[in-house]
Amino acid sequence: MKRFNVVIPRDDDGVEVYPMKKWLRRNPDHLPDGLDPTSSTSHQLRNALRKNGWAMQETPTEVRLLMPSVQWQEGAVEAILGKGSICDMELIPVCPNVLPDGMDTLIHKLGSTWASSEACPRVTENVKYAWNKLLNDWIADDFLPLLIRKSSLVGGSELRHASGRKIIPTDNSPAQWACGLALRGKVPTIAEIHDGFVKDKIPVSFAHKKNEREERRYHCTLGKHGINKAGWKLCHVNPVGQKSRTPLEAVEIKRLKQAFFDLLSPANYFLLPINWGGLGETQEFIDGFLGGEFNFESKA
Repeated sequence: MKRFNVVIPRDDDGVEVYPMKKWLRRNPDHLPDGLDPTSSTSHQLRNALRKNGWAMQETPTEVRLLMPSVQWQEGAVEAILGKGSICDMELIPVCPNVLPDGMDTLIHKLGSTWASSEACPRVTENVKYAWNKLLNDWIADDFLPLLIRKSSLVGGSELRHASGRKIIPTDNSPAQWACGLALRGKVPTIAEIHDGFVKDKIPVSFAHKKNEREERRYHCTLGKHGINKAGWKLCHVNPVGQKSRTPLEAVEIKRLKQAFFDLLSPANYFLLPINWGGLGETQEFIDGFLGGEFNFESKA
């Protein structure tokens, strides 16, 4: 049986490969109209993606769909992933798409168990609502910059979007800062957010490189605001990192506003013990967590 994968470019000129159906479930903006990533067949999804401009490569064991609107250099994917003749996996066993012996069910159960556990930290519904209102007010205030997770750019630098909106590339620091406040029941006012930027008090990076100082507009680091020191890993439900090669200044502003909202909204993250944080990256755990007793809604 052939594997159906999507190939996504990275900022460092490498690529990332994901199972097609799982990736489409996590990136519904790329899902062809009228199809469902669970009930539609792989062949239906492949054909629809090709009609939408995705390129296709096929080997004896794999079908690769290459993201459109990317200037793929001829032979670049094969150079990284290999050609069909060396992708037959004759000597290396192929990782199955379906985990054996109910492993996916067990991981799903772990997510559900953690969501209903008293040990799972929770932001109260009132605080969650207040944070979401703050973030929507922030989005509506064109004088405030949007914090966008893009680790390949200089954290704290300031970009000007085509719409005129200021964009600040960050890592996950703003999310940890917001989470720490939300867990303590604190919600800044929009005036305090303005003041935070004026006084450079809003974290934009875990740490800065000295040789990037001249490129930074903001210099505040996470420091005492981090939740890692308390033993927690922050896991987002909807992905928040910008992996497209399209410059942030040219990305649709609506997408950036949603990415900003998802980065900071307590409706879009949960916490795990840091030693177990890798579980929070698996879709099975996330699905189980959302099916537990943890309320979830993330929409700007």
